[in-house]
Amino acid sequence: MSEQNSSTLNERQGGAPRRPWDVPGFASWLAVIRAHRACEAAMAGALEPLGLSLSQYDILANLARHPGLTQSELVERLLVGKSAVSMTLPDLERRGFVLRGKDAADGRVRRLGLTEAGAALAERALAAHAGILDTMMAGGPPEEAAQVEAAMSRIYQTLKAARRGG
Repeated sequence: MSEQNSSTLNERQGGAPRRPWDVPGFASWLAVIRAHRACEAAMAGALEPLGLSLSQYDILANLARHPGLTQSELVERLLVGKSAVSMTLPDLERRGFVLRGKDAADGRVRRLGLTEAGAALAERALAAHAGILDTMMAGGPPEEAAQVEAAMSRIYQTLKAARRGG
């Protein structure tokens, strides 16, 4: 942050530096972080007996839902970065869960798909994920979940625009 921006911020606050816990919405932010960590722990616990990590599950789930993606298309859909895919995909191939095939229209392009074993494993993992979502949503009415979705989508879009510079 530049000195000018910093001094403007301090002037708006009467000269006192702002602290996160003084900002409206801090408790909401903290609740989101805690919920995210709890979801991540629940998913990791459900996937561990299946021999999957979260990033491996993310790949299998996306290929189950959208068979025939290229690696670039897969990266765009995932919650993990390009390097994680580059490291994780070969392991899933070696284990016999994912295969790469030539694109019918362009032989240089490789399309990703699930093997029979990969599809079976994906189904078990997807069922575990659905069970976690059922548990998570049991604490409130569907309307409440829709409100949370709307708020989180708005916050996501606001932060995304801020990263782009407005």
